[in-house]
Amino acid sequence: MSDTANINENYFSINDTIGEITGTPAGATIIKHMLSMAAAGKVNESAASMASSEQVFKMMAGMTVESVIKRAGGALSEEDIASLNHALQKIQKVKEYTTKDQPLTEAAKNTKEPSIMTEIRPGQPWYDTEGKRIQAHAGAVIAVDDIYYWYGENKDRTDGKCAIWTWGIRLYESKDLYNWKDLGLIIEPVLDDPKSGLYPEKHVDRPHILKSEATGKICMLDQAKRRRSVLFDP
Repeated sequence: MSDTANINENYFSINDTIGEITGTPAGATIIKHMLSMAAAGKVNESAASMASSEQVFKMMAGMTVESVIKRAGGALSEEDIASLNHALQKIQKVKEYTTKDQPLTEAAKNTKEPSIMTEIRPGQPWYDTEGKRIQAHAGAVIAVDDIYYWYGENKDRTDGKCAIWTWGIRLYESKDLYNWKDLGLIIEPVLDDPKSGLYPEKHVDRPHILKSEATGKICMLDQAKRRRSVLFDP
């Protein structure tokens, strides 16, 4: 079997299962090609016709590519295997984040007894009316009638060690600018699509709320990687 000692675990390899790899379009194409090569090596027309069958994918879903190659009994050469592994190492695995995988930071976990604020205390942690640390980083405050709204990046899962940049956009309200009630996430993170601007590892940065005088709609924009995109348009 080809040397796979220098495998990047963030990308697919022959050590991964057929089911995991064929979950991506590029991976499915590579596996179909591999099965066709293996079938051709056995000089079996029925096997060749099965190589591209979805049924075959389902049957082999739990098997690693390496185990399938071994079962092929030498149908693929060492050079073929090395080439296959090289192609798979170009496909990045999709990490689907969950709250279980990425827990709250210690600062976010630590709450304090709620108290009425009568002043702003620069340089000290600021807590909401429930005693939780306020998470509205790189945000802004807007006034609507007699209510102030403070919105910003929710970083309750950003610990400076992981790749998490922002876990959605959080909103607070206040009547005196001292005491802030948490209204929750107005923009939820997208946990299963790395291409989304709301994926936790994307740099959702400095959100802004704008109201269109023409339509009355409220839009939220961010400067992710110096690009602006509409995040919220009710």
